[in-house]
Amino acid sequence: MPEVETNPANQAEGSTDEHDRFDDFGYAMDKPSLGALVSVAKLAIPYLSGMTWVVPVILVFGLLASAAEGLGVGVIVLLLSLLISGDVREMGEDEGILGAVIQHALALTHGSLPLIAGLAFGLILLRVVSISAHTMVTTLVEARVSDRVRQRLFRSVLTMPLEALGRRRYGDVLTVVDRHSWSVAEAIDSLAGIFLNGVIALLVGALMFALSPLVAGIALAGTLLLTFGLRGFDGPAERAGAAASDAARDVNARVIRVLQSMRTIRAFGQQQPQIDAYAGESRRLRNAAVRSDVAGGLPEPISHLAYIGMIAVIAIVARRQSLSYELILASVALLYRLHPYASAFEQQRLHLATLLAPLQAVEELTSLAPETKARRIGPIDRFHSALRFETVTFGYIGQPSPCLDGASFSIPASGWTFLDGESGSGKSTIVNLLLGLYPPQQGRITIDGVDLSEIEPAAWLEQVAVAGQDVELIDGSLLENIRIGAPDAPVAEVDRLIDLVGLDEVVKTLEQGIGTRVGERGLALSGGQRQRIGIARALLRRPALLVLDEATSALDRRSERTILDRIIAEMQGQAVLVIGHRSMEGLPITQRISLPQRDVITGATPDAA
Repeated sequence: MPEVETNPANQAEGSTDEHDRFDDFGYAMDKPSLGALVSVAKLAIPYLSGMTWVVPVILVFGLLASAAEGLGVGVIVLLLSLLISGDVREMGEDEGILGAVIQHALALTHGSLPLIAGLAFGLILLRVVSISAHTMVTTLVEARVSDRVRQRLFRSVLTMPLEALGRRRYGDVLTVVDRHSWSVAEAIDSLAGIFLNGVIALLVGALMFALSPLVAGIALAGTLLLTFGLRGFDGPAERAGAAASDAARDVNARVIRVLQSMRTIRAFGQQQPQIDAYAGESRRLRNAAVRSDVAGGLPEPISHLAYIGMIAVIAIVARRQSLSYELILASVALLYRLHPYASAFEQQRLHLATLLAPLQAVEELTSLAPETKARRIGPIDRFHSALRFETVTFGYIGQPSPCLDGASFSIPASGWTFLDGESGSGKSTIVNLLLGLYPPQQGRITIDGVDLSEIEPAAWLEQVAVAGQDVELIDGSLLENIRIGAPDAPVAEVDRLIDLVGLDEVVKTLEQGIGTRVGERGLALSGGQRQRIGIARALLRRPALLVLDEATSALDRRSERTILDRIIAEMQGQAVLVIGHRSMEGLPITQRISLPQRDVITGATPDAA
């Protein structure tokens, strides 16, 4: 089967395989809300590792806020009664918790109106401070968690198997890193809010029962009916959140695709089709976001109306039962204060349901990072004998047959090796394997007899440098792109290699010299100039093994010959692997490796056919 000559990550940009995408609908559809909330908690809570102090702190703030809420109601009732009647003699004579609160308030303030008003203000202030402190704590925790998530996701992107990355659209990956990474912090914030609001709602409800079981029973029955009624929004909220998340990734994927293919799109006059496609995807995102906001926002006005109805029912029942004015006022005040906490509890529960899909996507991406494996060999100086492929077999997923099948050969630590083979015979795959970008599926690769899998990747890669036909450049300066090979290399050495590869005349024409920005992916440069940068970057590393993979294919014959002669002098006594050059003439080739030709359709060798 033909070898994958380009980065496999570019092949699946338009992949629609449901197993190759972060499938929000697969996460969110047909999941019971309670199960979704449990899943959200399981995914989010591990990111609180090392911050277990958060739970007791939130609990303390919840208790302080609820205590201030309950006591404040009693003091406010006392204050209002005093303002209306002007007589404190009969106040506090009622039995029960309200009477106790009023009696203690009267004893503390000696019935002084200013002191009672000050006490009410102090309790209100305590509640505000407790809630504000809770918000500050959760904000700090959110920031720390978001930072953890982003770092884990970025590490996963850089270390995940290239085959796994290749089966996903870059837009999907970007959305998970850029957008979904915040969903973990949002989930933790909602969990903390549910905890805080739940504690306060329970304590306020308990105070209502202490005041009047009848009034509390009416409030409890109404709250339960409201809660079960709002459960009808769970499914739409989960599906709307999944749709918005999926649409956001389509939008990002379109932008990345356009940026990667800008020249091709313009060359073939495809701007308008891309604009139209983006407009459709953007409208889908808009509509999904509106549905998500509506599904999450409707419960609040509905609950407001429901609580107004409950207050009316309580007032009617209380009047028929001849309850005291203070008791009715306190009950209504507590119910009024219960509403925002119960409403916030329900809103945050619904919000958690919409976060299931993004959290699952974060979990899937982070799980793709390989587990840290203990390596036996740390830093190495040079390989002294040979690099060997020992019956190595490797094939890409989806290919009917391997592109390398039992390949065995060696590359000596000194001298020039020429690797020959038709397109699809596995040349670039060999480069990917010796760089450790893919592990062999069978067989092994050894360095001086040590399995490559036992050597620290960074230690081995310090000894290898590749200059290829397609040079990947970053959106930075010429100096930054060359220094990728050795970030700490002195500028004088960079200048020497610029002269060596024939870029000196080009640099002289640049206004900022080697500090000139080369453009995204180096599109401001010609193909030959990019290849010269690639060669300079590889030589700056002073490698023990230099791989030239069609590294001068964009140069004219004369320039190619000049640069190759200079590389020969530069790499004296070191190993050079030359792949697919137009001619071996003039190169100090010490051995030639010929890969068997394979049929580009079936992958079979001519003998097998």
